[in-house]
Amino acid sequence: MPHFDLEYYLEKRRKGVPFSEIRTELKTKGFDEFEIKLHIKELDDAELETATTKSYKGSAKVFMYMGIGLMTLGIGITYFTKQLNYSQYIMAYGPAVAGIFLYMYGRTNLKKAKK
Repeated sequence: MPHFDLEYYLEKRRKGVPFSEIRTELKTKGFDEFEIKLHIKELDDAELETATTKSYKGSAKVFMYMGIGLMTLGIGITYFTKQLNYSQYIMAYGPAVAGIFLYMYGRTNLKKAKK
């Protein structure tokens, strides 16, 4: 029984080799039609999981950057209104707290995606 190397075929897919070519190669290596279908499905699932993980990491980073931006905005509004030397100034807790939550949400999702 021939051996199926998933990593080898994943690398071929990353290089743009179509499934039909991989299917033909598996057929020449002696795999029967049922095994080929199973291996192609396994390869497709692994490829999809890799793409999903990359997307998940990207969206987690976006949440982190949005959180940092909101924290900076909240602290900046408070700081600059205080610097204007008015008797009153704006304490922008809302954006700062929302920024902290967004940052933590993104960081948690990034850690989940790395597992």
